[in-house]
Amino acid sequence: MRVLFDDNKRAVGVEYQPNPRFQTEYAQVPPPKSSVRARKLVVVSCGACGTPSVLERSGVGRADILEKAGVPLVEDLPGVGHDYQDHHLILWPYRSALAPNESMDELYSGRLSYEEAEKRNDPRLGWNTLDAAGKLRPTEKDLASFDPALRAAWDKDFANNPNRPLMLIALLNA
Repeated sequence: MRVLFDDNKRAVGVEYQPNPRFQTEYAQVPPPKSSVRARKLVVVSCGACGTPSVLERSGVGRADILEKAGVPLVEDLPGVGHDYQDHHLILWPYRSALAPNESMDELYSGRLSYEEAEKRNDPRLGWNTLDAAGKLRPTEKDLASFDPALRAAWDKDFANNPNRPLMLIALLNA
């Protein structure tokens, strides 16, 4: 998938290609590329990890990287995909008295396949396993102890965004 732009660098649609794994009519023949034009607005919503790659395939990103990949440049925007540091996890597993249907453990361990869970219409497939979470932001005292580079990143990306945590804490039932 990639975003289509007009001569003024305005997003005007998307180009896509069906996935043959999910479109049986393309099992033997490669699916054709198709495009859709937007009437008002193009929204790229491929998640935190997927959106940068769609933008880069579309020509939005760091010029030297796009040139190496043979992607025509639409906009030199070095921040796209650069230094992305999200979804870092530290997990502490523990045993609990949760019933099997109160945890994702059967799915994560492979004792229950996603296909079987789907056949059963298992309600866990509609649950992200997070029942409790917290957000942490540093105090002024903490900020004073930051390395200058980290402090500069804090001031740029977090200081004026009080709902943006530096760290997320969650209890994952798995």
